[in-house]
Amino acid sequence: MNDVVMEVSTPKELVLAICFAKNAFLKSVKICVDNTAGNFNKTINEDIQDAIIGMYSLECGYFSTAQTKSYAFKILFDASGSFAKIYLKTDYMSSEKERNDFTCIAAEISELLLTECGLWANDFQKIAKFSSWVKKNFDYKITNTYKDYSAVELLRNRTGVCQAIAALAVKVLPYMGIETQYISGQGYGTSGWGKHAWNIVKTDGRWIHVDFTFALNSLLVPMTDNNFNLKMFEKTHQWNSDLLSEEAIAARSALFHEIEKSEILLIENEKYFMIHGVKIFTEIPIYMNTGDKEYISVGDMVRYLGGACELNPSTDTMRICVGGRIMTVNDALSLLNPDIAAFDRSILDICGIRNVKYKNKLILTFAKTAVLNDNC
Repeated sequence: MNDVVMEVSTPKELVLAICFAKNAFLKSVKICVDNTAGNFNKTINEDIQDAIIGMYSLECGYFSTAQTKSYAFKILFDASGSFAKIYLKTDYMSSEKERNDFTCIAAEISELLLTECGLWANDFQKIAKFSSWVKKNFDYKITNTYKDYSAVELLRNRTGVCQAIAALAVKVLPYMGIETQYISGQGYGTSGWGKHAWNIVKTDGRWIHVDFTFALNSLLVPMTDNNFNLKMFEKTHQWNSDLLSEEAIAARSALFHEIEKSEILLIENEKYFMIHGVKIFTEIPIYMNTGDKEYISVGDMVRYLGGACELNPSTDTMRICVGGRIMTVNDALSLLNPDIAAFDRSILDICGIRNVKYKNKLILTFAKTAVLNDNC
């Protein structure tokens, strides 16, 4: 498989490029760094290594963090140190297609749970509903294979361990309106202290710990919503206080929302597109103008935002799940050009996705705050 190539020129763009690669479950990426403008504060090598190691911390983060098996990187510099090429290799617990399908299923699960909760449910009622659903549908089981830790395999086999359950929560709860991060630390169980994973969720403007795995054998969901519950939680959980400081949590959250609200710049018939200054090259154009019609390859964009697309020919519907939004398009096949695997640009307007064209350029965003209409 050929490397997906990206170009960046600032430390922030480098961090975002790594995030986009992880969101898309890319196994092989080449990031070309241009420092001729001197945007890197330290030596370029230190900044690059800090960005990679920081973004590949497996102790906290979002879905890709919970589903990463291993990673490796190589950095090559030119003689002047103004340019660098980063080669990232990542091994995930599931494939890109499996991640796409999983995201769509997670969004469907959130819809079902929200319906059961009712229109006026608060965050704690939603959390309790999700926990009850997990308890009803899954069993804790470990066989010491990666399948136990995979969220995809959890849905497939209905068994898994804490890491898979926490990863599932990271995908389902945001579509229920609750921002959720993945946490890895130590938990105290029947065999004493050992590796464990759970979640932190944002509710009422603050972050609290929630453990859906320990909830499998508890009447109540273990969480840190008040001082008493916090003290009880701390008796059975240990975590890296630096990675889970208020500042660190807020920084990850801000980055998550920045990606979620990303503006995407497309240029007609060009084999690249731009997100937050990151140039991402593609094998075929994402935005195609054939003269009489304009077409968009939606799925090739939303995957970099951690989203997913699903076309169901039997129901003639297209679902786009990204940024906490679930958009369904009816009569989707009439919008599809099968020869180029892209949809008529009108699909963006049908879904209320903000898109503005200027000459041969198209700027769009999938963020909720940019919705023109949300009737789909």
